[in-house]
Amino acid sequence: MKSRRLYLLFASTALIWFLAERQAVSNWKPWWWPPTNGIKIAPKDPNSTDTVCITLSGEWPSACIPVGSKISVTGNNIHFDVIGSSAQFCAQVIRGWSQTKFIDSLSSGTYAVYAKLDSSPYIKMTEFTVKAVSDVRKVHNIDLRPTLEKWKLGPRVQGDRNICSVFTMVGALEYAMASKTHQGTQLSVEFLNWASNQVIGKMDDGGFFSDLWKGFRVYGVCPEEDMPYRNKFDAGLKPSQNAMDHARKLRKAGLRLHWIKPWNPKTGLKENEFLTVKRVLNRGWPVCGGFRWPKKPVRWKNDVLEMVPPDGVVDGHSVLIVGYRDNGEQPGGGVFIFRNSDNNGRDGYMTYEYARTYMNDAVWIDL
Repeated sequence: MKSRRLYLLFASTALIWFLAERQAVSNWKPWWWPPTNGIKIAPKDPNSTDTVCITLSGEWPSACIPVGSKISVTGNNIHFDVIGSSAQFCAQVIRGWSQTKFIDSLSSGTYAVYAKLDSSPYIKMTEFTVKAVSDVRKVHNIDLRPTLEKWKLGPRVQGDRNICSVFTMVGALEYAMASKTHQGTQLSVEFLNWASNQVIGKMDDGGFFSDLWKGFRVYGVCPEEDMPYRNKFDAGLKPSQNAMDHARKLRKAGLRLHWIKPWNPKTGLKENEFLTVKRVLNRGWPVCGGFRWPKKPVRWKNDVLEMVPPDGVVDGHSVLIVGYRDNGEQPGGGVFIFRNSDNNGRDGYMTYEYARTYMNDAVWIDL
């Protein structure tokens, strides 16, 4: 009996040592790594002036997906830390997940990307090369509105409801879906509002971008005709089975959300975040922006939102940024162009100074 116990102790120790040694090997994937997981580097061939976007994504093995991550660069090694133990979101079903981080202006050279979950060892995921660029033509103007018009995705009006963030998120979803199908389809603001409320367990009109995305990832979103917008919020409104079926199909379209700036109403845009907004627009994707907004009456000058002091703003209002124009005569050096579900749906302009000062959060959606 004693020899058997010693044998079991030795076997257990050897097994633990063997697993530890295997986990230290760079190409071995531990239990938490989903088999469908992948990594994407954008742009595909970055140069030294680009913001590099690194996305980990896949099918998480449980319904409690990680919602946090951080990234660091040491020499030519990039470490992507996925945070799961202290910040998880549990959905009703096992589903896809993604984490995206941005790195500004890497020097030319070859970089290795390593990833890990919490305290597990780093796994080498991929390598990519950053090319040196001595002279890059600067893009001074971007306007995505002609593309929106081509897809018949015109301005929409929220009326008296406090639901601007949902209109903004739906606008980004419509654009991403149209990029995939090459035709525009109006999507239901009511459905996305309902989906978000189901996930967070509240019955509010409007919500944070993060909660709206959670609603989309669980339920999707249906076409506008399946659940049309109403002038007043109805907490008892529920989608039809037809709407649920259509929303489920759109949920599987492979759309992804990327954070540029997490919500913080005490700060504006840092310089790297400001540049990332412009670079995302350069790549042809609109940006959802939440802002501290001027107290009423909101004043405009030639459709440019007027700058106000900190005691002149409230939190807040959301708009879809669809372009920019560099202009040295404007405060901050130019203006962002935005779609606005308020102000009777009239497009507006915002100075770079205003965005740098009062932008609470920023996200974008792509395929």
